[in-house]
Amino acid sequence: MKINTVLVTPDVVEKILFKHGIRPSEVESVLKQKHNKTYFEKVKKDRYMAIGKSLRGYITVFFDRRAGIGEVASARFSNTSEKRKYRRKMR
Repeated sequence: MKINTVLVTPDVVEKILFKHGIRPSEVESVLKQKHNKTYFEKVKKDRYMAIGKSLRGYITVFFDRRAGIGEVASARFSNTSEKRKYRRKMR
């Protein structure tokens, strides 16, 4: 999946930074696949989940995608089952 532009609103930045400890730059690196390949999965009509590696570990990002633009809804460090799914799918 190709994401050209990553949009993160100030409200989402505050939530992911203070609640989950994730920096917006880490979210962008996962969605743009800068450090490694990213696993994408559709979870609702226009909502997708991305699991990828950043410098501080695995990150799960939930975002809406329209015409190559990913608007981030939330992001957090991946739980055990998400890490397992990433490893299994990215072999």
